[in-house]
Amino acid sequence: MTQPDFSGYEPEKDRPIDDALSLMSKFAWIGTINQLGGIATSLWLIYIVAVNYGFLASVFSFAGLSVCIYPLGLAPLFAFSASILCFYFEKVGFWLPLLSYITSAIGLYVSLKIDRASRIGTL
Repeated sequence: MTQPDFSGYEPEKDRPIDDALSLMSKFAWIGTINQLGGIATSLWLIYIVAVNYGFLASVFSFAGLSVCIYPLGLAPLFAFSASILCFYFEKVGFWLPLLSYITSAIGLYVSLKIDRASRIGTL
């Protein structure tokens, strides 16, 4: 009876990729929430600024969000806009910034796991 060939399988190297792929499949909805939340809350923030302070202030807020926050990604844009809507304008409850912080933290964790798996060379 011949023994099976396990020469290509290295458990230490294959485990991070399995963990990363399982996390990606479990938390695929996080990216959608961050995308929709980032766009919706930033547009809502620009609208609230336009209503309260005028058109010129809304143009400056759009420019500030576009230049300073958006290059960091949609998750920070979601967190920033939700925080301003909650704590400065008091238009939403604490649930929206809390949701944005949780989804951003989960997205960061998944991204770090994927990065770790790709650095090992298995992705």
